[in-house]
Amino acid sequence: MKLKISLTILTSLILISSACKKLTDGGLPKSLLTDEKTFAEDATAIAAITNTYATISGMNIPADPFKSIGLRAGLSADELSFFNGYPPSTSGFDDLLKYYQNSVTPANATPWIQLYSFVYNANVAINSLNSATTLSPGVKQQLLGEMKFIRAYMYFYLVNLYGDVPLALSGDYTVNQQIGRSPRAQVYQQIVQDLTEAQTDLSDSYVDGTLLSGTTERVRPNKWAATALLARTYLYTGEYEKAETQAGMVIDHTSLYSLPALNDAFLKNSRETIWSTQPVGTLTLANTAEGRTFILTASGPSTANPVYLSNQQLSAFSAGDLRGTVGYWIGSVTVSGATYFYPTKYKIGSVSAATAEYSMMLRLAEQYLIRAEARAKLGKIAAAAEDLNVLRTRARAAETTALPNPLPPISGSLSPADILTAVMKERQLELFTEWGHRWLDLRRAGTIDAVMTIVTPLKVISTSTPNNWNNAYSLYPIPQAEIDRSPLLNGHQNPGY
Repeated sequence: MKLKISLTILTSLILISSACKKLTDGGLPKSLLTDEKTFAEDATAIAAITNTYATISGMNIPADPFKSIGLRAGLSADELSFFNGYPPSTSGFDDLLKYYQNSVTPANATPWIQLYSFVYNANVAINSLNSATTLSPGVKQQLLGEMKFIRAYMYFYLVNLYGDVPLALSGDYTVNQQIGRSPRAQVYQQIVQDLTEAQTDLSDSYVDGTLLSGTTERVRPNKWAATALLARTYLYTGEYEKAETQAGMVIDHTSLYSLPALNDAFLKNSRETIWSTQPVGTLTLANTAEGRTFILTASGPSTANPVYLSNQQLSAFSAGDLRGTVGYWIGSVTVSGATYFYPTKYKIGSVSAATAEYSMMLRLAEQYLIRAEARAKLGKIAAAAEDLNVLRTRARAAETTALPNPLPPISGSLSPADILTAVMKERQLELFTEWGHRWLDLRRAGTIDAVMTIVTPLKVISTSTPNNWNNAYSLYPIPQAEIDRSPLLNGHQNPGY
């Protein structure tokens, strides 16, 4: 796996430059990958780890939207449509188009490269921190927890986008060179171990850049971020009692977390935020890249803003659901008689404005959905409906004569099958265009064939011909360059590619 990551001290005491080389080959002598000076003092160690978050802040939908994991997964599913007026030669569009039309090839390597770059970085940092002898104990513990959390977060997406993946845990390339694809269960086991240890290592509250004082900024993961991701992991592995427990711990921590009004949820440091990343730019880059990518201008979709909400996503909303109402979580623009709807969870687009929004990585609403699904699987139907209705109450428009009961509550007496259907529908309404939730949900719920068989042939752009759905497309292919370079991956491509 070709990824080259080095730990070096820059003039600003910030580390990590990444370029495309082998994940299993650091490309540098081991002594440079574990620079003792970087992890000899609190300030340089903290600065090194802090830069990780600056890099992640552009990962979901960076300034170059064609490198976005969340955008690609959203296009692969049924929640986004793709601009059909671009010149075919436009740089990046053909690559992104393949995700939209479910015709990804092994040449489309971006998510794999991005995710493994963070894995390798975390491995190097964890190994270096474990060897450090001069750091303050509290600083060392917090940084170890943060890096274990980051590694778990990235492996969660690797295992769900690609299936069995190499479980590389070392910063020593000679060790990583000997690793082939590991079973999903083994990868999940490591994710659980990292998150369980992170729960112990991380601060209960949010800490500032010194790691010594509390802060209102929710940009460094804490114990509750690890707990939230652990709840999600247990849900995906079918350990429903544990998922219910972990999600409940976050929900019950009301001194930190609660659900604000819909239009306040994605403001920086809102009480719904469990973990977010802070934009690092100024002027038009001072707010989220999600806003810059999704918010359409008066001219509608273009090569600068190539996506908008699909008819399938729009039709999922019911009358009286503010999440699907213009002015709340969607906006609209009409161009030459055609109306385009787009996500407005983030309200600030490509304009110069003071920073008011951070990119949401984990939020409280998902924990209600996790607990609802876990409870439904455990036969606790009334309790599952109660969790769903917390979110529906927030999303419900005010009652009027025309809509005396908009968005009615979910009944606590539904059948087991119907409550699970309600859970998945609520996830579609609540989590749309966030980190590819819909794409992962379709696959794990076993509904991907039924949905994508209908949707995929409709994804026709310009002169392209419609594609037919193949279940093999539910996992992305391993980049061919990785297959060619690694004997242990050769012959082990995902089926269908």
